[in-house]
Amino acid sequence: MNATVSLTQGPPGTGKTTTAAAGACARISARRSVGDIVLVAAQTHRAANELLQDLAAAVESAQAQALPLPPIHIAKALKGQPSSGDPRLPKGNIPLINPAAPVRDVQAHRNGGVLVIGGTTSALLEMAGNLDKSARFGGVPSGFQVPLLLVDEASMMGFPHLLALLTLLRGDGEVQVSGDHRQLAQILAQAWEREKRPPTVHYRPFLSAYDMIRAMAEKLPRAAVWLSALNHTFRLPPGIRALIAPLYAGDGIALAGDARDRQDPPTEPPAAGWEAIWGDPADVFLVVHSEAESVRSNPLEARVIEEILDAHPGAPSGSVAVVTPHCAQRSLLRRLLKGTGDARPAVDVIDTADSLQGGQRDTVIVSGTTSDPAALVTGAEFRLNPNRWNVAFTCAQSRLVVVCSESWLCHIPPEAEQYEGLALWKALPCQCARLIANQVVDGHTVRVFAG
Repeated sequence: MNATVSLTQGPPGTGKTTTAAAGACARISARRSVGDIVLVAAQTHRAANELLQDLAAAVESAQAQALPLPPIHIAKALKGQPSSGDPRLPKGNIPLINPAAPVRDVQAHRNGGVLVIGGTTSALLEMAGNLDKSARFGGVPSGFQVPLLLVDEASMMGFPHLLALLTLLRGDGEVQVSGDHRQLAQILAQAWEREKRPPTVHYRPFLSAYDMIRAMAEKLPRAAVWLSALNHTFRLPPGIRALIAPLYAGDGIALAGDARDRQDPPTEPPAAGWEAIWGDPADVFLVVHSEAESVRSNPLEARVIEEILDAHPGAPSGSVAVVTPHCAQRSLLRRLLKGTGDARPAVDVIDTADSLQGGQRDTVIVSGTTSDPAALVTGAEFRLNPNRWNVAFTCAQSRLVVVCSESWLCHIPPEAEQYEGLALWKALPCQCARLIANQVVDGHTVRVFAG
């Protein structure tokens, strides 16, 4: 609460957005007054909306408990004229502010309370620029500035974006940042880490906002940058939690979670074939095949996933996501599983881990895709990125099904630093050691193991 910058690491399911909302309420209660403006920024509309919605819930809870809190008005800066059903719209009765003409709305919403404005970096910067031009907000040398800035999902935000947002912060302002460097960062078209030009090497502009603040914390007193971490995941089932726990142990986080009632594994498979996946009480399943020639698309894995889904036609609508690292495999899966109609309504997401980040489904089926041993070596930097698989695995709320080749599980990378990327995969056979089904698909042996 007393640090100028606070950085919170929140592993999957630990409630970092809810914690960020509670922290914002505490800071507003302690130091903000009627007429103040607070900015909430995120790289995506989904992240911004979730924080605004959690903040609205936190304010409602505080008011119900009669906690000392000034009136808080919440709004979102959103470009254009969104229509009903626009995914950029937040849920609830959160009003919108047009960044191109924000003066009247900002003034109206700040009257009688503290105004919290959320949005993406570009929307907030455009709004601030137009407020600067107004007589009401631009009549000071420093221009439009605020006393408190909140940033969520900072691992997805580039540091230059954070620097731009910091120009909107008063000299005595505070910054509250949350994220997780073990999840996927922003997608970069340029291989910046291979750059040799001195300014790039020295300033490292390609780093995420989260990584840069974390690096700054090592050189500044704790009163300036306060680091904290959440360690209790409320969402992940025990098997998935155990799978990713070693990853976070490297950050000094002993990942814990709620105890869940689990049935003892059956002495015999609960059903023959693929039905075993849907009937077994385990929460992690490993489906291993013998094919070894695929690179960016794998027809065998697509067929295996199709048969897994067809073994449970009664799955609830929108309860399954299918994830792959490759766009070519995504296209193949979409053609096979959905066709041109609305086949298999249980599956409402077939996408890459990069696109699914932040979303969850009851069941997640992951296609490792690559099985060619040579391709595993040449594409190791992409395929063995542990953050990519951490995101894919932890999107599952109840059941994780991982489909991959024997060659993938047996792969030993030639470079020691690449081995961390295989840590999650090497843990899978150890955790999923109980054989529950044997199948043959397109002439290839497929075995199903449960955790």
